[in-house]
Amino acid sequence: MNSTIVKITTFFLAYAMSTSALLSQNSGMGMGMGMGMGMGAGCAMPTLPIVPDGNTATEEELIAAVNEVRAYQELNAAFRECLDAEEISFGEEIPENALRRILRDYNASVENEESLGNTVNEAIRAFRSR
Repeated sequence: MNSTIVKITTFFLAYAMSTSALLSQNSGMGMGMGMGMGMGAGCAMPTLPIVPDGNTATEEELIAAVNEVRAYQELNAAFRECLDAEEISFGEEIPENALRRILRDYNASVENEESLGNTVNEAIRAFRSR
């Protein structure tokens, strides 16, 4: 229950940061490149959750990991929406370096999610094979 509250709070903080960044960017104030763990305009890539080893994990640990993965997927979707909004905010005059960064970060988030999905599925298969 406590970790759920932390995840929900983290999601809303990430959403609030991305919304605030877009509003300030559109008003000409900008937030700078230092926001969001090196991501531009406040879009913060979520941290990958740790998936336990299915050979040794308890059922409760695996259920918790699956729930963390679902929360991560929601945060990751919000991150990609933030990147999409950032790209749109530039209009037709998006600088090449900004476009490269947005595409790199977007693709990394997709790759992270795919890798995480494979990891959790392997853990579940290992757990069920015991």
